[in-house]
Amino acid sequence: MTYELQKNIHHYVGKSTDDKPSGNILLGSFLYETDTTRTYRWNGESWEPILTVSVSQEQRITDDRGAELLSEILDELTEMNIHLRTLVDEPFERVR
Repeated sequence: MTYELQKNIHHYVGKSTDDKPSGNILLGSFLYETDTTRTYRWNGESWEPILTVSVSQEQRITDDRGAELLSEILDELTEMNIHLRTLVDEPFERVR
């Protein structure tokens, strides 16, 4: 399998109570709910929720590599959230 560049995707922003777009949606497009902070991705048939992870400071990981991997994941998710918040013009607060 090779990587595929998705040039034509859209980012939709609205509230969870709004009707979600359902016609002529480009595969891989994103939908962000401002009131729930949930993000969805269009799979060609429906909006699939994207898993979000929040790691609190109270949680401890004893395995050093596990901690490093979780840190990398948190950094990636933070970058995604910054991008999405920019789209909806909302302030962003980093969780660490």
